[in-house]
Amino acid sequence: MGEIAEPHVSELAGFMGRLTRLSHVASRDDADCCGVTVAQCHILLSLREAGKTTMQSLSSRLGIAPSTLTRNIEPLVTNGWILRERADDDRRRVVVELSSEGQEKANELKSVQLETCQRLLEGLPAPERETVLGALGALLTALEKKAYQETLP
Repeated sequence: MGEIAEPHVSELAGFMGRLTRLSHVASRDDADCCGVTVAQCHILLSLREAGKTTMQSLSSRLGIAPSTLTRNIEPLVTNGWILRERADDDRRRVVVELSSEGQEKANELKSVQLETCQRLLEGLPAPERETVLGALGALLTALEKKAYQETLP
């Protein structure tokens, strides 16, 4: 396993598992209060961030298969929260963006998400907040690097 001591590797694996489960629970609670599924919450928040984009780009951004995205986006289109159309320059490409109602729903979800994060940070001792945020940022960078390396040809 290289130069990293096995106890650290096992400890990180345990933390990652717990973090994944607990963040899923928090996401589910946030989404439930706004009347969407967790998957739909991620779609709306990603579109809020990305703006108008292709389905292919959005599926890559979310790390899910295009068919999974299509299945999860359909109710959002039906509710009028997402606008979907064929690209003018290439009819094979599908472009999606938030409608004004979708922007409101995404803003509501973001607000709930920020409230949750506010409570989490308040639960940490003030001197540890910067350390935790720095460490999480570094871990996220490592995870993104690993994820994108695995998707490259």
